[in-house]
Amino acid sequence: MKKPIIGISASMIFEEKDELFLGDKYSCVAHSYVDAIYKSGGIPVVLPILKDVSAIREQVKLLDGIVLSGGRDVDPHFYGEEPLEKLEAIFPERDVHETALIKAATDLKKPIFAICRGMQILNVVYGGTLYQDISYAPGEHIKHYQIGTPYQATHSIKIDKSSTLFRMADKLEVERVNSFHHQALKKLADGLKVVATAPDGIIEAVEGSNEDGMFILGVQFHPEMMYDKSTFARSMFKRFITICLESRPTDVILKDGLHHEEEYKTKEIADRIKELEEEEKKEIREKVRKELKISEEDLILIHSGKLDKLKKTSELLEEFSRIDNKKIHLIIIGSIPSENTVIYNLIEKDKRIKYLGWKTGDELLEYICASDVYMQPGSQSSTSLTAICCGLPILLYPSISYKKMFDTNVFWAKDKSEIKEALEKIVKNPNILENMSKRSYEIAKDILDYKKLSARLYI
Repeated sequence: MKKPIIGISASMIFEEKDELFLGDKYSCVAHSYVDAIYKSGGIPVVLPILKDVSAIREQVKLLDGIVLSGGRDVDPHFYGEEPLEKLEAIFPERDVHETALIKAATDLKKPIFAICRGMQILNVVYGGTLYQDISYAPGEHIKHYQIGTPYQATHSIKIDKSSTLFRMADKLEVERVNSFHHQALKKLADGLKVVATAPDGIIEAVEGSNEDGMFILGVQFHPEMMYDKSTFARSMFKRFITICLESRPTDVILKDGLHHEEEYKTKEIADRIKELEEEEKKEIREKVRKELKISEEDLILIHSGKLDKLKKTSELLEEFSRIDNKKIHLIIIGSIPSENTVIYNLIEKDKRIKYLGWKTGDELLEYICASDVYMQPGSQSSTSLTAICCGLPILLYPSISYKKMFDTNVFWAKDKSEIKEALEKIVKNPNILENMSKRSYEIAKDILDYKKLSARLYI
């Protein structure tokens, strides 16, 4: 699979200790950027500081997206100010390089993900200004430069509900982030809009506001440092990688190190995204199963929702417990009414049943990815659509609406006897799941196709 190539703007360090290489210069980026891009499905490439604008433009042509990394203060000369007392170390050569990078990326419509200093230089290049130190901004301020572990979230941000960032935050209006900056955006540049702020009013995130379709996301915090600890941070990088794939034109890529060849066609984008999603799903599956201490060879059934009588959770548990097979497990996610002691008793009696309580949408998705069959023998649930998007076979109550949507490729179960029958089929012939899984994704594409959805609405 041809994964998107993501350039990361580099800084430079000088060798001051080694006698052999004393005075030599090194282009470098923090490995957390590299790691986050790679884990999200991209191919990270470090972009060294260059002075030749034409060479920089050629760099950008080869990329599918750019991450502007953190680092030293932006030289105030670039936004028409003299240095103030609290300005810290600057690196004008980097400012020049990143200015050329941003202009080339803007001209070529390459997606930009700008982090910390990256958001600041982006704002300056687009015509904005900075507070050389947060203390110069009006009002009282919270602590924006934390001391301690890089991945630790310290202060909250409020996110605009109409923003792309809001969807990445799983529709949470308030998130907590880490913070390592003493400068901040002052005058907002044309072409950018504020989508998140700290409690003291400091701008924490911006997005592109132009209607040219170019993706721009800038954040003042460091999601690359929080990648392994924060669903929010992972969502940002994964969304960025997906955007880089989707925005890829009929690509011209470098072949055999010398020649360019057209390789990607628009019709292939969906397939490449599917491949990326499959890789991601595999990683999630391995991680979750390790957490649950369930081997890859075992079967996991999953059931979720508000687990009242309508969901037929107790019926499912009863029939599952009658299946004599240690290699099959049942995961229960959701809320159980306190008065429903039957469900709690059934869970306690069978060690193969794991009740995990209520989970967020992202967390539930991960457990679905780790499972083999989604089971909903009671009232309808939109999670069944999520399950087939993840390629899971499903067990459902044969309601009229479900039958119109799914028709075949489903275990239908209107009562306990049919639940038992389905469970026995799964245990006796687990290979049946492989074929159903392949078909599930195709059904999902058909059901959720926006053109077909709109046609159904207007019939």
